[in-house]
Amino acid sequence: MENSKDHVLRYLYEDKLLNAYAINRIQNGVQESSTYICPDRDGLKIDGYLSIFEMPDAIDIWVRAGSAQTLDELLNFLLTEIHTRSSSKKVRKKLYVSSDPQSASIVNEKFPDGKINLEDAMIVRKGEETISISSSVVKLSEKEAMEYTRFIVPDDYVITDELIETNRKFLRENLAYGIFDDKGKLLSTANALIRLPYIWVISSVETDPLYRRRGYASSVVSALMREAFQHTDAAMLYVNRDNFDAIRVYERLGFRKFADFLELTDYMDT
Repeated sequence: MENSKDHVLRYLYEDKLLNAYAINRIQNGVQESSTYICPDRDGLKIDGYLSIFEMPDAIDIWVRAGSAQTLDELLNFLLTEIHTRSSSKKVRKKLYVSSDPQSASIVNEKFPDGKINLEDAMIVRKGEETISISSSVVKLSEKEAMEYTRFIVPDDYVITDELIETNRKFLRENLAYGIFDDKGKLLSTANALIRLPYIWVISSVETDPLYRRRGYASSVVSALMREAFQHTDAAMLYVNRDNFDAIRVYERLGFRKFADFLELTDYMDT
């Protein structure tokens, strides 16, 4: 079976919205990422894929399959691949596995200690947006790497030089907006890691719990939307289905749900 880059991208483009993460990793040659495909029983066409992006503190995985058998094979391969990569150092990383909701039972079987959340995939088209940006929103740069790292990692997480440097590189090469208080503490942020010609994906929208309901999330997302629509005609994001406050914010900005998704969160020694 043909398994060239172009062939895989043609398969992914059949659902280019929900496959945007995998498309971005292949099309833009994202370092520290790997994509694997699984053919159907006849070996004539692709029946599913596994996209892995490994960071110093986390592993982000997208897996989609046309059948339960293919999903099972891909997840078994994933577990083998992760353990094969393991070193004697044993670093504990957060694991994210994103897939279709109907995959929940199989995903949960492979990661019995993981927590499954159902998410809404939401999209806004150019011309349908409502922009709401406060004057306090700023574009983040690598100079804010330390404060950005403090903000995005859990309080009990050890901040290493490697992690700070990774975020410094991220801010240098990607697009993120934030809001600071007058003492330089980061209060809210969001980024657009994926910027494809047909869509931008807004992610990592987060506000300090003590500063919510002040319009900060609307502002940082709006800043990204404004920039996105200078380059593309659509933007999308994912939100936990139970996060009603966030959903209302996104709906006021023009986002509308278009698909369901599943995300499992777990921890794994690698």
